[in-house]
Amino acid sequence: MGMMSSEPSRQVVGIAFENGIGRGAFTKAGADDWMYMHSKGGNDFFKHRDTKKYIQIPNLIQLERW
Repeated sequence: MGMMSSEPSRQVVGIAFENGIGRGAFTKAGADDWMYMHSKGGNDFFKHRDTKKYIQIPNLIQLERW
């Protein structure tokens, strides 16, 4: 039995970013300014790379278990 990775898969990160763009949290062009941190409780969490501000975005699908 293999160990779970402590990092989300590229697919999970991609879904989280598409969700953020779709919900208007950031634009596709501005997405590079945000880092995906994790998903929990039906929300995706991102941190701005310069300001370190966190945002919480309701997700459409549960991404907590990657």
